[in-house]
Amino acid sequence: MSGGVLPMAELGVRLRRARTARGWSLAELAQHSGLSTSFLSLVENGNSDISMGRLARLLDTFELTLTELAQHAGPAAEDTSVDSYQVLRRGDHPVLETPSGIHTVVLGRSGAHGTERMLITLDPGAHVDTSDFVGRRSAETFMLMIAGGLVVGFRNGERVSVRTGDSLVFPSSMVVSSRNDGTTPATAYIEHPGYGNERRAGVQNTGRQ
Repeated sequence: MSGGVLPMAELGVRLRRARTARGWSLAELAQHSGLSTSFLSLVENGNSDISMGRLARLLDTFELTLTELAQHAGPAAEDTSVDSYQVLRRGDHPVLETPSGIHTVVLGRSGAHGTERMLITLDPGAHVDTSDFVGRRSAETFMLMIAGGLVVGFRNGERVSVRTGDSLVFPSSMVVSSRNDGTTPATAYIEHPGYGNERRAGVQNTGRQ
């Protein structure tokens, strides 16, 4: 699986590519995302780590899925046609790892509507926080706990604990945090909707605040 790991420096290159494809300056991206120009510059140049929460904010600003960002990190899937099937062999899945103890394995390429499927593992004490922005994804997200447990926080202030075998379905913009308060890693299967065909990777996107 290590062959598919996306280094932080390469992550910065891909984020810069997404920005320039939209014709945005760093200052414009800062305005759209609410992140500082200096921080964005450090990330793009591989000189700063980025939390999953801030990465989620940037991807949402670009209306870009993690699958689309990472899809060239590992070997290409064996693809016959859109109407048939794709095979991504074990060990070839793109992987994103953060120093904060979050490991994301991309399981499938974005389909016609950008749906992405992934395994996300949070080490003990690790958490994802997206409480400072409201995501633009529509429809629902599906979560199935594979191992361990997570405390999931919602925008209305409610929290729910999910453990191995539990599943959770929720509006994609409703969750603001996921935390592993246990003593062992927690792994969940996640299925997200994409942003549709009108805002795909590399498509010009201007004038959004």
